[in-house]
Amino acid sequence: MPLDPQVAAFYARKKAAEKKNPGPVTVDQMRRNADAAFHDKITRTDIYRTEERWISTPEGQLPIRLYWPEERADLPILLYFHGGGFIMHNLASHDSLCRMLAKSGCCLVISVGYRLAPEFPYPAAVNDAYSALCWAFQNASSIGGDANRLSTAGDSAGANLSAALSLMSRDKKGPLLQNQLLFYGTYGCVSIDESESVRLFGGGEYVLPKPMLRLCEDLYTPSGVDPMDPYRFPGKASDLTGLPRTLSVTAEFDPLREDGEVFTKKLEEAGNTVTHIRAPGLMHGFLLYWHEFTRAQEILAEAGKFLRLEK
Repeated sequence: MPLDPQVAAFYARKKAAEKKNPGPVTVDQMRRNADAAFHDKITRTDIYRTEERWISTPEGQLPIRLYWPEERADLPILLYFHGGGFIMHNLASHDSLCRMLAKSGCCLVISVGYRLAPEFPYPAAVNDAYSALCWAFQNASSIGGDANRLSTAGDSAGANLSAALSLMSRDKKGPLLQNQLLFYGTYGCVSIDESESVRLFGGGEYVLPKPMLRLCEDLYTPSGVDPMDPYRFPGKASDLTGLPRTLSVTAEFDPLREDGEVFTKKLEEAGNTVTHIRAPGLMHGFLLYWHEFTRAQEILAEAGKFLRLEK
């Protein structure tokens, strides 16, 4: 189907405001641009309480931000990992989205400020994710959460981290994850050059052009990493059994759509409980614009139902 009318209007406004490309953009410039566009200075939805903390991990201090939708002693816990190609975004960029997920899912959201590449390439981010999960499990009662109801979620690169975390926790016999929410992620099932959705939507007309995909992959993945490493490429895992109940969301106009949908099928074939939604008319990253797109709000409502175990 065509682009959602609200998305088409968004792109029309964006094109009218664009200046000529001055040339190659550095990672620092990309981060500054991202921080200017996505931040927490404007609160778009109220929530009972938030708190920012630093937690200790085997590799140093890790920032997290907690979101309580209400005052309770047994809230389900959702660990959230932001997108940004493993190289940008932070706790502030996804503040509004985490507030919405906490309210929609009636859960305590812990947003994790994992280390970014290229300063901290793989496996730093995955190690941070596992450390955050262990901290949440060990400290659940002190923060009003239920250690027996843990879930993970993420968008784009964060979806990759969520899928890798589910595999790692299963393999290490770590804290049990009940659910994983995977929003338009990258999993390594289909290469950039072989993907039909990259060919169709990676030309620069949408959020994620092909050169950006390649740059992020190269900066995050050091030379010498095993191309079959399941914690880097969850879609290449030889064993996908025994994973959490999954909601996989892909976007119709997303270069990563094919990779996400192949991974979804692999999870199903491995016997996991999987729900898939292809968001019609939407592009990569649409959840960060939930306040502009009605369909994004509908997806968040579905995510909330999924977390609350509603049909």
